[in-house]
This record gives sequence, structure tokens and C-alpha cells, in this order.
Amino acid sequence: MTKTMGAPVLAHIHVPKCAGTSFRYLLNDVFPKGHLNLYFEPGTGRSLPTTFVYSDAEIAAFTAADSVKAFSSHFVRRFPGSLSGRPAYYVTFLRDPVRQFISYLGFTRQEFHNIVDPDLLSHLPPNMPELSLRDCARWLIQQNTDKFLNFRENYTTNFFARYEAQSRYGFDYCDRRYRGTRLYVARQVLRRFLFVGICEQMDDSWLLLRHKLASLGVSTSPLPMRRDNASEERNEDLSWLGTHDEVGREVLDSMREDLSLYRWARRRFHRQFATEMQSVAIR
Repeated sequence: MTKTMGAPVLAHIHVPKCAGTSFRYLLNDVFPKGHLNLYFEPGTGRSLPTTFVYSDAEIAAFTAADSVKAFSSHFVRRFPGSLSGRPAYYVTFLRDPVRQFISYLGFTRQEFHNIVDPDLLSHLPPNMPELSLRDCARWLIQQNTDKFLNFRENYTTNFFARYEAQSRYGFDYCDRRYRGTRLYVARQVLRRFLFVGICEQMDDSWLLLRHKLASLGVSTSPLPMRRDNASEERNEDLSWLGTHDEVGREVLDSMREDLSLYRWARRRFHRQFATEMQSVAIR
């Protein structure tokens, strides 16, 4: 960092159903007075709409004070290198897309009667609590493909690529050119991140992230990772999730790019972890 830059800020980009709740609670413990949870309308306590996205200026205003050490949010889709003159270091976690998809369906079905956000309700079957996960999946993947719906297809790839592709190339979600470039764009975005962890290896992910932060002069405590926000889908038959089943086959086809992105991120994580741990052992 140069002398003209302020203290770094850690930006936790919380992809839904990717252990983000557990990690943001951990950040609350690591930075008890310096971690912002940017999930609610200021001063109201109401959750932000599922389609809301913060502007760069809003995030910069939230993080202007050096007392803010980190923030977590679902609602950041643009990733500038600095915020209010402070270097921004982005962190996220990816999860096996099939498990992520089922977790999303299970959680929203479980919480359906508590959901008051009309945007989110429009992304869900109207009789969701009465449906099996297979029927929920069938409803979702058979909706109009030109309209963005949460987890309709390649959710994580769209999460990282959609606004970047719009800004860089002018491609909207329904543009075929966007569909052809989004996997490349998502990888390019994640390459700029300080860290991309893997949900199935959260302990190793936290260990590696702590080493990366230490190299930037950010000290963290070796606190344990919690498990939060679990839903009930684990008790339901998921044998339909495969190419032998019509719905299972469509689901797998709908997340083809997410599966590719996840495999790429997992290989990258394993290489980084092996290199970092070998370096620590040598030292």
C-alpha cells in the first residue's frame, strides 16, 4: 500500500447459501466494533429486497471511516479496487452448485410464510410449502428464461458476471452475447479477489484467509467457524437429482456454468492452500 491510501477494508461478498451467515458471524467476533452487516434498510431494520444492489458511492460512504474494518452483504455486485481512498480486499466462498440450489429451495420453502419481500416471492412458486423439492425445482427451471430469477440458472456465475458484463460490454442479462461471455467474466472478477474459499472446506479456507490477511498486516484471531442457517432439505429424498430423471437432468443442465466455475475455483483454492502451507512449513 502507498502512503496515500487509507487503512484496508475487507469486503465479504456473501453469495446466498454459501456459508456466508457463518462467516459474517465470525467477522462480527473478529471485528466486534468494526464489521458492518449491510443487509437492511438504514434505520428501519427491514431486509433489503432480493433484487437490490448497492451503488459504489453508497458502499464508499459506509466504509469511509477507518473504524470500519470489514463489511458483509448480499447486495454488492461491483468490485472497485478502492473505497473512499481505502484499498478494498474482496472475499467470497463458493459451494457445490447442486447443494447450493437444494439449500436455497429448502430454506425458502421453510421460511415461505415469513417472507414479506414481493420481489423474492415473485421468484418462488406460490404454493411452495406444499411442494416437494423436486416440484419446486420443476416450477423454477420452467419459468421464462429471458427474465432473471434467483437460482433459475447459473446463479453464482450471474452473481459475479452480470453487472461487470453490463459495465464492460453493455450486455444485458437476456442478451445472447452475455450468455456467451459470462463464465469468462465471472472468472476474471474472482481473479481480482483477495480470496475465494470453498464451503466444503471452511476450516482450511479460514486458515488460508488468515494467512493472506496477515501478509497485509491485518491480524485475526483463530476463532472457530460456526454452522448457521441450516434448512430442512437434508431429510428429503434427493435421488431424482441426476441425468436419469427429467427434472434432475434439467437442473444439472441449468447450472452447467456454475459447475464449471466451482470446479475452477476449487482447483485454484487447492493450489493456493498447498503453496501457502508449504511456505509456512519452510518458515
